[in-house]
Amino acid sequence: MHVNIQEKPYSIEFETIADNIKHKHFEILRPIDKYFTDRIDKMKNICSWTQLDEPFSVIPEPHPHDYAVLVPLHYSNTLYEDLLQSIKMINNTLQIISIEQIKNPYLEDAYEAI
Repeated sequence: MHVNIQEKPYSIEFETIADNIKHKHFEILRPIDKYFTDRIDKMKNICSWTQLDEPFSVIPEPHPHDYAVLVPLHYSNTLYEDLLQSIKMINNTLQIISIEQIKNPYLEDAYEAI
């Protein structure tokens, strides 16, 4: 399913969804973790689907009562790598399971508007 969530207002186009399914095309609209990597490999190698464009991470809008959301950082993200190296310099025996980033879409929108 193709949902344009890069710019507001978001749109869902039935024709695009049907065309993508018919031609076995998919897009990745979320952070990729090790479990999701397995699903992508299965779609490409077993089901013969084709990935469109590069994956991009979508930051969900926070609940109206909240100002921020936690977004998992993918291990291939440069920020993830930088943080991992910094943590290892402090204590090399720690095992990092995941790193999450605090995102405030409202502040980011205000910053980008300047």
